[in-house]
Amino acid sequence: MPRDPAGFEARFEQFAEASRIKGHSEDTINRSQYSMRKFFAWCEERGIFRPTDITRPILERYQRHLFHTINPRTDRPLSLAYQQTILVHIRSFFRWLIRQNLVLYNPAADIDIPRRDNTLPTDFLSREEIERVLTQPNLATAQGLRDRAIMETFYSTGIRRMEICNLKIDDAVREQGVVIVRKGKGRKDRVVPIGERALQWIAAYTQDARHKLVAAPDERWLFVSNTGKQIPRNRLNGWIRGYLRKSDIQKRGASHIFRHTFATHMHQNGADIRFIQAMLGHKGLATTERYTHVVIDQLKKIHAATHPAAQMKPAGPADSAISRPPD
Repeated sequence: MPRDPAGFEARFEQFAEASRIKGHSEDTINRSQYSMRKFFAWCEERGIFRPTDITRPILERYQRHLFHTINPRTDRPLSLAYQQTILVHIRSFFRWLIRQNLVLYNPAADIDIPRRDNTLPTDFLSREEIERVLTQPNLATAQGLRDRAIMETFYSTGIRRMEICNLKIDDAVREQGVVIVRKGKGRKDRVVPIGERALQWIAAYTQDARHKLVAAPDERWLFVSNTGKQIPRNRLNGWIRGYLRKSDIQKRGASHIFRHTFATHMHQNGADIRFIQAMLGHKGLATTERYTHVVIDQLKKIHAATHPAAQMKPAGPADSAISRPPD
């Protein structure tokens, strides 16, 4: 059966091509495609095959479907952040369609996007936990040496999963003690400091293990998969979840937990939040400021040391009548 040139897939291919011309990254386009294919499949199950057949009530019905969907992996409802991502992708797709005069009106123009949860990054590792995880890989194997170098790089730099997968061999500059992140989120480059310990593990991996894993032609990815190519992002998450389980750590997350841990430990040790923002590659300070809320132990110590009421001794029996609050 020939493909409908006005169907969902054909229109999305045109949208993706337009996005590439505008300079959007393949990672951004792939995330949009993942969201849209879920929406397209839901529509086709209900006999809807073209963007021109979508109405606002249909989108509102799909929004209710997302709200009530249970994630089979976590056995929990989809997070508001995930719902928001899907709906934003749908809105962008229809915005492009209306600009191209491919639909008569934009059914997503006024759809209410759920507000993202302003949750605290509670799932970070303590110093004892991070060291326990780092010692899990089997260093007698090339894969184990690679995984130790990857996790050391995560913890030392706080860079994102896609950014570590995109590192090339020359991007870890030992002489300067930095990692060069090329075309990170928002297609922006930045330079991030990296500690000597992580650099030593990278050097051990590149000298003793990488040549055992890499496949021809060598595309010069710093970290390569078991098949010798660039590491898929989801595969990286699977490896790290395995090490967390081996460490008997039940906290949620995988690669991103290293990013939370990096920022939290830096802030606990006195790093200015603006410098952490620069290293994390956050566009705005508000995103980074979430990490100021997780250092509660330090705040309690400061409160106890400086607040007048916190320094008052409890009243003894003789003072109980005076110190008791009024009824």
